[in-house]
Amino acid sequence: MYRWIMLALVLGCFASAAGADESPGGKAPPSSDSESKSTKPAKPMGPGSLSEAEEERLDRIIERFIQYDIGRTSDHKSRSELEALGPEAIPALIRGLNRAATMSHSCPVSVLYKKLRSLLVEVEDERTLRFIRDNVGAGVQRSPYNSLLRDLKLATVIRSRNLEEARRAAALKGDIPGAADPYGVPGLRLKSPGEQSTPPNEEKKP
Repeated sequence: MYRWIMLALVLGCFASAAGADESPGGKAPPSSDSESKSTKPAKPMGPGSLSEAEEERLDRIIERFIQYDIGRTSDHKSRSELEALGPEAIPALIRGLNRAATMSHSCPVSVLYKKLRSLLVEVEDERTLRFIRDNVGAGVQRSPYNSLLRDLKLATVIRSRNLEEARRAAALKGDIPGAADPYGVPGLRLKSPGEQSTPPNEEKKP
């Protein structure tokens, strides 16, 4: 009888320990990495969509990477944190790129440049593209990295043209009635020079 009581107590301890490591649904609580992933926006977010506190958090991530990349710290995780950033971090990445462009270290500039180039393919609204063109290189005077900054601006122009061509192609197929901008820029109607607006459903006269 004593052995059975002891066995029950031991099993009870194991059960309580397992329960402490699991959530009420029977799953282990997410780690800090999984929590950071779950808090990331599910879709691209344009400039001004984040709070000031969120922007400051992104600035800290990028600054930690810069300090690591120039050899001032040994924070190896800062590189993976930078790579995990999505389109919502574009304003912070531009601020970091502009800061790095005023320094004498080329590595942070090239990494931030490549990161922004990779995010351009996820940008689908003209407002964000204009923001990138207007702010890349802001405050940067003479810098050995001016060519990279100009290239990034050019990449946004190309991206904008590609999106416009895609909208036009979709409009010709009837996928976008009236060729309205599907990317959420109110009142935007992009037209080529000399293009005349045609009222919808208007039949051509013979």
